[in-house]
Amino acid sequence: AGPAHTLAEDVTGDGVLDVVVGHVEGASLWIYAGDGAGGLGEPLTIPLAGPVDALGSGLANADAIPDLVATTNADLVTVVLSTP
Repeated sequence: AGPAHTLAEDVTGDGVLDVVVGHVEGASLWIYAGDGAGGLGEPLTIPLAGPVDALGSGLANADAIPDLVATTNADLVTVVLSTP
């Protein structure tokens, strides 16, 4: 199994939707920045401690840019703060 969870959210703070993919085999998050014309850039890979069980977003700090939250099968929660 490869990608297991996807999320469309503006995590780069540029007003354009990005795509976040949680991978089970790779134990990582891949963030594809949207280009505003319907395309996606090359992924930014964020390694995690285990395969992704769940993926979500919310505002974890005061910058008004959605941050990412992922849980892994190792019962760990990872918060990735988005930056513009």
